[in-house]
Amino acid sequence: MNSDETPAVRPDDRATRRTDDTGPERLAVPDWMRQPEQEHPLTRTERLRLGWENHPERLLGALGGLLVLALLVGVGWLGYRVWQQARTGPTTAAATAGPDGSPAPGSDAEHWARYRDRWAGTPAQTFPSGATGIMLPPARATGPYTAAQVRDGLALVRRALVEARLGPRMLAGDNKPFLALMAPADRPYLAKDFADSTFLSYATRISKRVKLARDETPRVKGTVTYRSTRDDDGIRVLEITTRFTWVYLFDVPATAPDDALAVVTDEVVWHVPHRADVTASSRGLWLAESRSFHHNIDCAEYDRGYLSVGLVSAAPGGAPELEPEAYYDPAQALAAEGNC
Repeated sequence: MNSDETPAVRPDDRATRRTDDTGPERLAVPDWMRQPEQEHPLTRTERLRLGWENHPERLLGALGGLLVLALLVGVGWLGYRVWQQARTGPTTAAATAGPDGSPAPGSDAEHWARYRDRWAGTPAQTFPSGATGIMLPPARATGPYTAAQVRDGLALVRRALVEARLGPRMLAGDNKPFLALMAPADRPYLAKDFADSTFLSYATRISKRVKLARDETPRVKGTVTYRSTRDDDGIRVLEITTRFTWVYLFDVPATAPDDALAVVTDEVVWHVPHRADVTASSRGLWLAESRSFHHNIDCAEYDRGYLSVGLVSAAPGGAPELEPEAYYDPAQALAAEGNC
């Protein structure tokens, strides 16, 4: 090739060049490069995608935390609902109530009622709880006793009943609080009863082989009467007679509603001597006499001086046969006697 030859021009180069009569050769620029730059805002989906691409580990951890939190909230709510149902029973209780408003037999409402109330279905279900069942009659003047003296005597007897049958220390075997309420001259005689285990006709000591149901106070029902009279020695006394049924609920397996109940019915005669008729050591409360009837107890434990639940089986000649409700009625049970 000669050096003065003009180089060949490629067709595509010619297509991108142009000349005119007034200026040098210029490069032709495409139209799209002449348009001004425009911003294009990202959509929400694009921002999420870019965020995921830039920080995948952080977003994955946050998503996992949200899932764990949702799971814990769900489990907590389910547990709360189960607890709420166990505490309140089915919400359909009203729809399964009997004519008197009580749960219909065999219904879910009845099941939950028994679950919440271990006294349900027993004669003691309507008995007052604990000392609230010991209601005193109005105090009125009688014989040489003023209304105030009668009121004081009734209050003293009520305290003695509570200590003898309901007091935690007596139930555990400590008779000191009870004896402290009695006239000093009567204490040695009562202490002998406890030493001989012959006190169960007026006081209760729970067997160590069983336990009373926790948070369940014994149920109590009975009457209190009084009169002015004289004792066998001719001393004027305010005589107060108490007749009560005490029902103790034990923490034992039960196939029937009242299998776990031990029933004690007693009649105790208390004397408050007139202060003018006795010396200082004989003033105060005396226990004149007592008798009792027991149902659904362990007779072997009873003979040892303890109250325990169990079918009556060791009574001479067998236990008296009464209608179930009669065992909880002071008048009928005391008339029967003869057990253990």
